[in-house]
Parts: sequence; C-alpha cells; structure tokens
Amino acid sequence: MQPIINILADIQKAISNSNNAIVKATVQQNLIQDQYTKAKAESKSAHEDALKAAFENDQYSAMQALFQEVVQEKFSNLLQSQINQQVGVLELLNNNLAVLNEIKFKLEKCLEYKTIQDENIQSLTSSSFSENSCHNLEDQEILPENFIVKRLKKVISEQQSIEVENISLDRSLVLGEYFRFFLSSSNNYDLPPNDLGLDNIDGIELLIAIEEEFEIEISDAEAETIRTVQELVKFISFKLNQTQTL
Repeated sequence: MQPIINILADIQKAISNSNNAIVKATVQQNLIQDQYTKAKAESKSAHEDALKAAFENDQYSAMQALFQEVVQEKFSNLLQSQINQQVGVLELLNNNLAVLNEIKFKLEKCLEYKTIQDENIQSLTSSSFSENSCHNLEDQEILPENFIVKRLKKVISEQQSIEVENISLDRSLVLGEYFRFFLSSSNNYDLPPNDLGLDNIDGIELLIAIEEEFEIEISDAEAETIRTVQELVKFISFKLNQTQTL
C-alpha cells in the first residue's frame, strides 16, 4: 500500500503546482491583455490626432501623431502574440491538471479497494480457524494470483523476447512516458529503472496483449500508475475481481 500512498502524495503536489501555475499564467495573461487594450486605445487616439493635425495643416504634429500610431500598433501586435502564447500555456496546464486528477482518482480507487481487501483478510485471519483451515484459505487466495503471474509472464515473454525465468516480479517497468516526464521534471520523483526495456510502442503493444489475454480494459491513466511486474499482477487481479462483481 505504501508505494501507492507515496505516488498519491506526489500527484497531489503536482496538482498543487499545476493550480499555482494556472493562477500565475492567468494573472500574467490579464496583465498583457490590459497592456494590449491600452496600446490599442493610444493607437486610435494618435490616429485621430494625426487626422486633426492634417486637417489643420500642421504637418509636424501630424507626423508625430502618425509615428506614435505606428509605434503603438507594433507594440499591440507584439502583445497579441504574447496573449496567444499565454492561451497555449493555459491550455497545456489545464490538460495536465485534468490528467493528474484522473490519475489521482484511479489511484484513490485502487487504494480504497486495497484497504477493504486488507481489512477482509485481517478479519478472516483473526477468526478462530484451525491451522489447516488457514493454510487452505491462503491457498485459495494465492492460487489465482499465481495463475495470473504465469499468464502475464508468458505475454511479456512473447512481446519482449525475454525468457520467462528472467521475468521476476520485482522487475520494474514504465508504461507511461508522460507520467515519467511530468513527475521527474516537476517533483524530482525517484523513478525506477525500466528493467524490461519497454519503449512507447512496446508499452502500447504489451498493454493491448494484456487486455486481450485477460479480457480487461486498462486506461492510459491507469497504465501510468504501474511501476513493477508485481504491481501489474495486482492491478490485473483487481480488474478481474472488479469484473466479476459487476
């Protein structure tokens, strides 16, 4: 449970950072917008002054007003470009925030399921069972997961051309390059090595193969949270149990 809690804490920090960045970007955009409005107003005023001076045959004042109009128009064009950039920045920040909130939601659901599962196991093991009954209960809990492990190793072996005996549960994998980049760049998250050597295409192909093998669906946000083969096994088990309860 602890790794999920740690990731949730990092996700929450990233969400807080994103919210702060959105506030700052919005303030900056408003300041630029105010400057743009002022520059356009001064450009219009200079244009009217130029027309008035020309009507009065004051060439010197007309030239000065025209020069001021050109300067303000160029400045307003520069500000418009900056506004467009800020719009792009805000769009990217809001998209990042949406992804992070989706990941947080999925992790909280996984954590909630894990907590309920642990409480049920603790309730069962604290009851007055005989030693043989306890062994039988453990066998019933462990056997399905062992079955998942064998099938999963077979899928990974076929996809990555790795011998099954070389695929241990503690081997790390990174199925989400976006998640790796965001955490490493914004929170200095200590990422595990990618032991299985998956690149983006390999990760997609592996996820598709797993979905077909176990007849489940794994979203991009869910894939981002999986760090090791063991976590992948646990997640598949969770998905299968979830399907059976529906």
